[in-house]
Amino acid sequence: MRYAIFEEEFPNRMLPFSLTRPSFELIYRYRKLIEWYREKLGDPAGYLLPDRFKEKYGYETEDFDLVINSTLKPELLDKLVELKDGNSAYEGTRLVAIKGSKKGSEKIPVQGYLLQGPWELVKSINDPPYTKSRIEGKLESYTIIDDSKGPIIIEKNSQVEAFSKIIGPAYISSGSIIGPAIISSSFIGNGCRVSGELERSIVDSLTNKAHYGFFGDSYLGTYVNVGAGSTTSNLKNTYGVVKVKLGNSTFYTGEIKVGAFLGDFSRLSINTSIMAGKLVGAGAYVQGIVNKNVKPFTFFNRKGNIELIIEHIRRALVRRNIKLDRSLETLIRNAYGLVWRDHP
Repeated sequence: MRYAIFEEEFPNRMLPFSLTRPSFELIYRYRKLIEWYREKLGDPAGYLLPDRFKEKYGYETEDFDLVINSTLKPELLDKLVELKDGNSAYEGTRLVAIKGSKKGSEKIPVQGYLLQGPWELVKSINDPPYTKSRIEGKLESYTIIDDSKGPIIIEKNSQVEAFSKIIGPAYISSGSIIGPAIISSSFIGNGCRVSGELERSIVDSLTNKAHYGFFGDSYLGTYVNVGAGSTTSNLKNTYGVVKVKLGNSTFYTGEIKVGAFLGDFSRLSINTSIMAGKLVGAGAYVQGIVNKNVKPFTFFNRKGNIELIIEHIRRALVRRNIKLDRSLETLIRNAYGLVWRDHP
């Protein structure tokens, strides 16, 4: 079956991450969404994406047998494959999938197929797809590995330093260094450095939280740097449901514990405190108390200079032995232009 993945226009439900990468690149149940799609359907035949992703991901203009939303919950994919030709599934105004031709398609209302926001990515960490622990990385002396509450995967070429405690379910990817830390119910991507306390959170690849401080029920994007002492709140003093603002809309998450969502390339100064349910935009530099969403590509609440932002990202990548390629630089510039096009 030839299928394509399409991304909703900015701003969408997967902010702040979907500004700089398609939503299918995000972690869901310890794997990227696209990895789940590939397992079910094979490699996609193409992508239907906003223009800013064109150079990095490309386009496909031929017809497809199936088009799916990039925030589709993988466990419901089988049901969409069973759609009849000419049917299109919608959640309200959000297109879930189209089977066959778009022209004259019959709209089928569905519910619960699409991720409603990034807090659902974080919540998925409670449901690992594996059942047995696998410890292949290096464990220093005086570490505690507790898989009584869920399995733990520690990949080769990773390291857990002395006086760290890992509580399952948890996943530590290759190239990451942990500790000293207390980590529970969390996913850590490739090439990360994580210390302090991490609880029910996702740290995407090549991100550093190398010092003390608490992050709970949060998602840290790629190439993020967290200064020493920076901390999230994941619980309101009222014990009420946390609301999250995505674009111009506010959503009730249905959860009493929701932390912070840090966009790719964002930077937190030392001792930054982030209130529950707040977004830090891609490429933003932040300090102090964050009690409202931070706009992307801002420099301490002011519009950032794109040339300086690119240079700082280039320096950060060099520290990880990575070269900033043209396609990624173009994507960042396009994202910056999209955010600031009405603010010269």
